[in-house]
Amino acid sequence: MQEEMIRQINSARPKYLISIGVRSSWLQRPTSDGLIFAWADDYLGKFYDVVGLVNILSRDHTDYYFDQLPEPMPQLGNYIFICRRKS
Repeated sequence: MQEEMIRQINSARPKYLISIGVRSSWLQRPTSDGLIFAWADDYLGKFYDVVGLVNILSRDHTDYYFDQLPEPMPQLGNYIFICRRKS
């Protein structure tokens, strides 16, 4: 399933991708295949810029950044990156 997703994304070359760094959303286990995560790190770095960030620090505190990311990047809790394809 991971290989199929990689092929579909490579083929579609979407303008935007969403990267979710919330451990519970992936239900990852120690024996889980990490192919999609290694591929995504490389692929996003080569072809996309992060243009938005949702940083979920706690149940009661979430920071939102769009178009202008904070410098330096804050410590991340659970997060969502909004990525736009480089021109």
